[in-house]
Amino acid sequence: MRIRYCTDIGLWSVDRPRSSCRHASPFCARHCYNASLYRAFGHTMAPSDSLSEVSWLSLSPATVSAMFDRLERSPRFRRSRRLRLMTRGEALSTLSDLPRVRYFLDGARAHKTLVWLPTRAWRSSTLRPYAERLQANYPDTLRLLASTDPSDPIAPPGWSTMFFGDNDATSGRILCPKTWKTHANTCATCRGRCFSPRTVRGETHIHLKQH
Repeated sequence: MRIRYCTDIGLWSVDRPRSSCRHASPFCARHCYNASLYRAFGHTMAPSDSLSEVSWLSLSPATVSAMFDRLERSPRFRRSRRLRLMTRGEALSTLSDLPRVRYFLDGARAHKTLVWLPTRAWRSSTLRPYAERLQANYPDTLRLLASTDPSDPIAPPGWSTMFFGDNDATSGRILCPKTWKTHANTCATCRGRCFSPRTVRGETHIHLKQH
């Protein structure tokens, strides 16, 4: 299974192409953090995206187990025991992704690892109840947050959120040290916030600074 170390956040991450972002708002599509990467490195991003999608679609309990066996040899992984789904693309793009996400969470649970999953699936009336069920079934493993922006309606009750797109809209939100203080690797050691047990209860609301 394909996974990469993301130096910017200090975590290992699984990615997919941006075409998997079926539930993104027009605002999110215009202001995506990854847009500059695709503008600068589009010629190399496309082949990488293809490999990532093939890897994701081939995900199984066996490929997840092999991935964790590799990660256990990484000091970076052992220090944080955190992974991200995803820094690019959407893990919960369609209903067919649900078994793959469950395989991933089963592997993470067996390895006592937190999985951080920001998602736009909350905007899909079809996917939302399945996403909520995942959080209910994996409270020890999954940190699910609704990715939101100024164009979105208020996220449903019970959802923690990650907001970006208006640097003045900080009321009631926790400032993300990675984006507000530009501290690289912060996500690997950050206490609370996205990784807090409060996130499971829908009590965490993070503000990402827009650059």
